[in-house]
Amino acid sequence: MRKFIKLSLLTVSLFSLIGCQQVNAHSENDNKGIESKKTEEKTLSYNQYEKLFKNMVKDVKVPGYTLKSSTSDVEVLRLSKDFSFGKREYMTTKGTFNGEQPKSTQESLFYESSNKDRMIIVTIAYTKSFIGNDMASYSVWSDYGLKTSLIDKTDLMTITYKNLIITIIQTNENQVDQGDTQNATRNIVKYLKDYKT
Repeated sequence: MRKFIKLSLLTVSLFSLIGCQQVNAHSENDNKGIESKKTEEKTLSYNQYEKLFKNMVKDVKVPGYTLKSSTSDVEVLRLSKDFSFGKREYMTTKGTFNGEQPKSTQESLFYESSNKDRMIIVTIAYTKSFIGNDMASYSVWSDYGLKTSLIDKTDLMTITYKNLIITIIQTNENQVDQGDTQNATRNIVKYLKDYKT
């Protein structure tokens, strides 16, 4: 009888352990599915990206600058495949262009200063991967012993929003005003924070 009880307890214990492991495996898989779904909800679809760009053309203002032009969604940039680690020949969602209506992954807005000596160019690049909302880089080139007559003419900031990469670059005939680039970036960040997809 004792052997039967011990064998029964051992069997029950084994089934309990196996059952717990299966529950844990299901929980881990369920959590991965939830995380994946949350990431998908955070990324913009291509149609949402197009809509966002069109809205930015209408709504985003840069103090002291006027929107002079913007790209259209039918422009496609061809590039050398080695620039993209061998992934694409065109800046399109598929990396190719076969004569169909292209889905360009890069759009730009061009702002000109009121005295016409400076430009701020905002480029929005679409990716399929969630990146997050953050400042990715701010290129400050002073104090490195570089030729100031060259580096003083450009100011560059890069931010990310969901699955987009946004560069804000200022060029100037003489010397950039970093405050202008920073104000443009602040306005874009505020716009994106308030934007409803």
